[in-house]
Amino acid sequence: MRHSSESFGGSGERQIDASDTRNLGRQALAIALERQNGDMTMADFGDIYSAEKIASDERYVRKFEKFVSGGEKNNLAPAQIFEQMFTNGVLLGNWLGNVEFEDGHTVEKFNVEAHNTLPYDDIRNKIDTFTTLSFSEPIEDEDFGTTINKVALGFDVTTNNSREKLLDKITRFYNGNQKLPFGFSQLEYYSDTDEHGPMPMLPRYTIGLSMGDINAIAETAKIRERDGTVDFGLFSGKNLVNRFKILSEIRAENELYQAMLPDDMDSEIVQQANVQLFAVDQCLHDALEVCTQELANRKCLPPQVINEIEAAKKKGRGVQARNIVQEYLLSKSQEIFDSESKEQAAWGKDIMGDGDTFVQIIKLCNELKDAAYAGELDKHRAVMAHNQGIQSEEFAAQVA
Repeated sequence: MRHSSESFGGSGERQIDASDTRNLGRQALAIALERQNGDMTMADFGDIYSAEKIASDERYVRKFEKFVSGGEKNNLAPAQIFEQMFTNGVLLGNWLGNVEFEDGHTVEKFNVEAHNTLPYDDIRNKIDTFTTLSFSEPIEDEDFGTTINKVALGFDVTTNNSREKLLDKITRFYNGNQKLPFGFSQLEYYSDTDEHGPMPMLPRYTIGLSMGDINAIAETAKIRERDGTVDFGLFSGKNLVNRFKILSEIRAENELYQAMLPDDMDSEIVQQANVQLFAVDQCLHDALEVCTQELANRKCLPPQVINEIEAAKKKGRGVQARNIVQEYLLSKSQEIFDSESKEQAAWGKDIMGDGDTFVQIIKLCNELKDAAYAGELDKHRAVMAHNQGIQSEEFAAQVA
């Protein structure tokens, strides 16, 4: 079952202004998001797992919730707003490039489904939400002759901007002992249109936006009065920027995971991991090109940046155009963080975190990828239990 669709305007909606969002609006959003969540339960997997297994997993969740209080997972507003906005973007906004336009017609390149995970997989396997991409024509990795017609992607959603905590999130993929390639986790309670049960291996990505970005999303969201679902304004200029940031983070992590694959590619599990990452790379390439063009067409960027994008596109340099946007957003995001931090300091308030969340994720991925190619992370490249994060002392990361 997919999440409820959202409205893109029209009657029957009320705008949530900033003051409402800070007060009753937050509660209204939380209630609306709860209505859109919970499309799976452990009971739905009674034909796959024994009653004892399901009861044990439920006890695991209760034990965790009993002893862990506070923290990001219990902060309903930012975590759930971001998580649901992303899920709706995947399902309704074609964020992953599943739909394109050719000769005035809409063409579906691949089918997309998305679900929030059950609490067990959220806690145990560090995945908040997952997406399934189903291809009408198999994608082939010609180097090894492997093909794939479906790939599932797991996402850990965060607003954290601590370098140390983001490093842990990006390099620790689950809390179990399963042996998998770097970058991969698993789902025990997986479901799509065709199957449900365990998903033994899927790439897992940490995606993050700043609290300022999330607050802006909340303050411009709309609640449909007739069914209580949420319209996040997926096609607004602000969310085009958020879309680009998220896609760039996924792409950066995907490139890191490719760099961290073992040199020995003979094993079936490594070849399967490789073709999954290859398929994701193909989708992200197209999705980022579309988003780059939309940002330019909608004038969401300064004129100078748009001119640079158009010049690169005329030369057929799509990757360069994408990099121009990314470098601008990295600079602008950090500039905003620095300005807000200066203002907080002037008021005698503590500065929270080490920089903008998006900036921290991209920088860490680039540093880790460089370290991987330099051979500094070789001990983490094996098919092994990746249940401990890499420490900053293990690689030559330079803080800008």
